[in-house]
Amino acid sequence: MGKSKKQQKLSNLECASFCSQMTMVLHAGFPAVEGVSLLLEDAKNVQEKAILQVMYDEMINTGLLYPALEKTSVFPDYLLQMVKIGEETGTLDDVMNGLTHHYEREDEIEKSIKSALTYPLIMVAMMIAVIVPQAIADAKENALRNHISNAEFFVGKAEEVYPAYCAAHGEEARAEVIVVDPPRKGCEESLLAMMCEMAPQRIVYVSCDSATLARDLKYLCSHGYDLVEVQPVDQFGHTVHVETVCLLGREIVNDKNVEYAHVDYEPKDAEYLKSAKGSASYREIKEWIKEQHDVSVSNLYIAQVKDKLGFEKRENYNKGADGHRVPNCPAEKEKLILEAFKHFRMI
Repeated sequence: MGKSKKQQKLSNLECASFCSQMTMVLHAGFPAVEGVSLLLEDAKNVQEKAILQVMYDEMINTGLLYPALEKTSVFPDYLLQMVKIGEETGTLDDVMNGLTHHYEREDEIEKSIKSALTYPLIMVAMMIAVIVPQAIADAKENALRNHISNAEFFVGKAEEVYPAYCAAHGEEARAEVIVVDPPRKGCEESLLAMMCEMAPQRIVYVSCDSATLARDLKYLCSHGYDLVEVQPVDQFGHTVHVETVCLLGREIVNDKNVEYAHVDYEPKDAEYLKSAKGSASYREIKEWIKEQHDVSVSNLYIAQVKDKLGFEKRENYNKGADGHRVPNCPAEKEKLILEAFKHFRMI
């Protein structure tokens, strides 16, 4: 392992070497701190010794590998997060073994790319000139073929395109849901800030890197969102790669942090009453039914219907004297009484 003065991250090959050695130590039954101690004794490179010494000193205090790795500032975020999970679940040896294979593959991919000197330039040119515009053109063609008329497609950075679109279309452009599916590096902070400013009710975040996902979720959750649900999707069996889909929603305001002010307001009309619960006297109900249907109903029948609905009513309206039989409200009149209740917004 090597480290520059600028705290440069370890290479894929260096990470693979470290994880492989720790795997052998853990499989042999040694605690992680003893494993680091053995590596420290065997280290020949000065910078490697310095890194391992920082780790060993930290592990003497905490007994944990994750904070020791984090303190060196040279290990990738993905490795740190996986080690943390391994320690929390008691599967550190398996995690280190998986990380060994992961960084060996990453190193092979990196070497194959570097072998073609012009490959990076060609890929950048393709991304700018061919892939993205062509993808949008294909999306428009698919929408046309499938008769989808309520979708629009744009070429550009979301944090630049969407605010401009909102400025041109006003409140009609406000999103209720934003879905993001960034590359491994996650979302730019400018994009996260734009999403929070637009304040959709829900955000769906699809991630292929748990470390950058954790970083971006921390930002969103500190700017008004709650993590509602997480669903991992194992698309690449027998590898450490997992897609993760997260649903975030606007957090509920804590009433303790809300200040209320009393405002006297007198509406100019009775529009506000349309949503308010109404009331009516027995006389008003009987008169309305008589006027609308030319049918007479008694106070007793009205009281019986109120009793069915759990309304408060006057005592003895649905009771007879001792030995007297009280007639029940006929179904057709009960229907008219219910209609009157609805008219007066009582139900």
